[in-house]
Amino acid sequence: MIYCNYEYRYKIVLMGDSKVGKSSVFNKLNNVVSCTTATTIGVDFCSLIKNIRGKNIKVCLWDTAGQEKFKVMIRSYFRELAGVILVFDLTDHLSFENTKNWIKLLEFENKCDHEHPILLLGNKSDKVPIDVSSYDIEKLCEGKNMIYNEISCKNDNIITLEKIFVSFLERINDNSNENCKGIQNYNRDSIDILKSTNQKKMCCMY
Repeated sequence: MIYCNYEYRYKIVLMGDSKVGKSSVFNKLNNVVSCTTATTIGVDFCSLIKNIRGKNIKVCLWDTAGQEKFKVMIRSYFRELAGVILVFDLTDHLSFENTKNWIKLLEFENKCDHEHPILLLGNKSDKVPIDVSSYDIEKLCEGKNMIYNEISCKNDNIITLEKIFVSFLERINDNSNENCKGIQNYNRDSIDILKSTNQKKMCCMY
């Protein structure tokens, strides 16, 4: 018998082009202080415990590489999700245009009968010139299960990003249903190793 301090497990993936700030978002959420950034090779992983709507949630967060050469490898991580954090660079219009390709790839890999919530982050709001219009962002979000926030990983503190992240987890909680494959529902007190593989999955819980 293994005892745990969480009731659900969410699988969340960070996606977007290379050098838009995904790893900076990942490190801040994971409370990792880094003075330098490096290109992610493949994927990075961390797990976080959050209390959402009175439930203890284990968030399994995957930071994926944005380069084209890694897409074949990382696309398997886009399956059985609870939600997606999609990042683009506000000073790089191409990175914004490419969010449409990331969304298409996500939709192609989706095995659920509904859309997973997307947290869209426009990073580098501290820089000029801003190369993405509010109109284009509104058009992208229109009709989608998407939350948009502008951030600056350079200037925003962890409290700011944490509020955005918790709001997103609340959206996942409020949108969950019994047909999704990305959320795993655990017994409140314990997990029986021999039976855990046969547990019923709830929507977007993993």
